[in-house]
Amino acid sequence: VRDFDLGKIELAITHLHHGDIKRGVAYEDLFTDDIVAVMAPNHVLATKPVLDLADFAQGDYLSILDKANDPFYNFFLKASDVEPRSFTVLNQAQALMDLVAAGQGLALLPDFIVKERVNSGQLRQAGVDGVPLKTTWLMAHKENQPISSYASAFIKLIKETIRPDDAHSS
Repeated sequence: VRDFDLGKIELAITHLHHGDIKRGVAYEDLFTDDIVAVMAPNHVLATKPVLDLADFAQGDYLSILDKANDPFYNFFLKASDVEPRSFTVLNQAQALMDLVAAGQGLALLPDFIVKERVNSGQLRQAGVDGVPLKTTWLMAHKENQPISSYASAFIKLIKETIRPDDAHSS
């Protein structure tokens, strides 16, 4: 919000989790995306297309969110008495993917973010049995302030460019 108020940014692309909506910021839906488990290609679970919750007890779990705010950990793992060997927080997706690709554990990330690395073979992805995780990507801008024609054109381009086969729209 501060960067909007200071005029540093006009738009931000984000995906929200509980409690993230900020006063003074307007949000527009762009697309909905699956959250998938990712691991290194040589990870012991890399051949499984669908993981069980118990699989997460075998290794290290890396997350963008801390334990208190990670919905997968709280609503699925903890609720099923599954505790990963370790829980590491790294709130930068690219660095988190680097650690996962280096064999440092499992992570859950939006499919749209990991797609390029999965396609190149740097990461493997899997679903998690019984865990229907999705996220909605949003365009955020300052509320009650007109956006520029450039920002409007960018929003239009994003909405026209993202197709259901690029992101899992629902």
